[in-house]
Amino acid sequence: MSQDLTYGLKKPLDGDRGQPLFDELAENFEHIDAHSHNGTDSAQLSIAAINKVTQSIAAGSWAADGTTYKQDVSITGGLQFDNISIEIRDASDNSVMYLDIVKSAAAVYTIDCNDSSKTLTAVYT
Repeated sequence: MSQDLTYGLKKPLDGDRGQPLFDELAENFEHIDAHSHNGTDSAQLSIAAINKVTQSIAAGSWAADGTTYKQDVSITGGLQFDNISIEIRDASDNSVMYLDIVKSAAAVYTIDCNDSSKTLTAVYT
């Protein structure tokens, strides 16, 4: 009948037809719906396969707040704060900065920095 593929899907062969073919196609759809890219039920994804979205945070937008500076950032690309991880980098040398980030709205956060001359890059994954 059909050919079993590496991760459990079934490839119909020439001449396959009728209910057995449709049963195997239905199993394929269920398998695709439930796979997790863990290397067993589908090919494992590497960290390089994760798409990153970057956004510049301009130095000219900082507002003084006591001894630090703050600015609100509206997240680009239709992303939502609760569904992403945010990494902040210094735009001048790409080093990671560990700054306070607080959710303000579904797609907005406030970032806190002690240097108002910094232009930053937010990396969303």
